[in-house]
Amino acid sequence: MSTQVYPLAMRIIHWLMAVLIISLLAVGIYMEGLADDAPNKYQIYGLHKSFGVIALVLIVARIVVRLRNTVPALPSALSSLEKLGAEIGHKALYLLMVLVPLSGFVMSSAHPERYGVSLFGLKLPDLPPSELWAGLAHQAHGITAWALVVVVVLHIAGALKHRYMDKGEADVLPRMLKGSS
Repeated sequence: MSTQVYPLAMRIIHWLMAVLIISLLAVGIYMEGLADDAPNKYQIYGLHKSFGVIALVLIVARIVVRLRNTVPALPSALSSLEKLGAEIGHKALYLLMVLVPLSGFVMSSAHPERYGVSLFGLKLPDLPPSELWAGLAHQAHGITAWALVVVVVLHIAGALKHRYMDKGEADVLPRMLKGSS
């Protein structure tokens, strides 16, 4: 059986972003519990922001690559409800992959105390200071990050379900791994 696959550029970006996003989410959860006097706290925040900028750049690249390529159709073995879930899940992933780092940037960049955002030491331009916007972005960053955790878990669970619990024709993982199965 031949499996339609995503173009190589999409597969590479997918797996780079998977590692990056899961790492950023894990570090973000860790950071929530850090005391103000925790050793290396601000170095961890700085790395989180730098990798968040990379995530934002990669999602823009991912959207461009996706718009320029044809993606394989979902397997016909999937039910219409599963196809709808996949469509909603992918749209949610893309939306959240933009909102989480963007809200993090606004939160830090608009903060009146000028925490700012750097990309491994290269200072990015700040937004005009606004306690309101920084506060709203802070709330949005937390809410969207937790929403992204949920959607990522569902995405992984769906792929594993199709891989191990469904018939072989419903296995969607080879489309993101290799050229044929």
